[in-house]
Amino acid sequence: MSEILAPRHLTIKHVIAPLAATALLLSGCGESKPASSPKAESVTVVPNFSKLTKGGVSCEQGYPRPCYQPLYKSPKEERPLTTNDIVNAYTVSGNTVHVNWPYEAYGNHRGNPVSVVCQVKGELISNAYGQSTKVWDVIKVPVTEINSQALSEAESGNHSFGVEINSQRKVEAVFAYASSIWLGGRLNQLGTCSQTENPSGYPNA
Repeated sequence: MSEILAPRHLTIKHVIAPLAATALLLSGCGESKPASSPKAESVTVVPNFSKLTKGGVSCEQGYPRPCYQPLYKSPKEERPLTTNDIVNAYTVSGNTVHVNWPYEAYGNHRGNPVSVVCQVKGELISNAYGQSTKVWDVIKVPVTEINSQALSEAESGNHSFGVEINSQRKVEAVFAYASSIWLGGRLNQLGTCSQTENPSGYPNA
């Protein structure tokens, strides 16, 4: 179990395409009635930790920005953060664990978009300005961005997080958790989580 000695948190900016409103014609009465907008399968967001610390100049523990987003195996933060707690791919240099993805947009770094598929309720998380939320994003993590331990858990079936398997029975993605306070906030256009996305049955947000 390796403790991560690197920046931990992100805030995000997001670009969300508006969903087109539709209408259903009521037969025989000549009136139209708006239909409920279809729920989006996912929303793409980019981390940005500007409210992690006052002044927004550093990540947690004083590390320089850009900060990375830990993608947890459950909707709660672990302290101290270790490589057992996350699905993120990482590399080790000496005694330092370097997380490879995703990073926030900051300075010359454009940030790494992540795909939020639904939201659940988890641990209450606050930022440096007193804002709090229990909403956690469920993020689809491609297999290329999963660390070897989490991938092994996914392949063995010994996991608490969601796993997407293709027709060849290979892992294509896993579903991990990050507080929405560092990501897209409350995303009402998303549907409820499926069993695959939220196998532990955390309450939908």
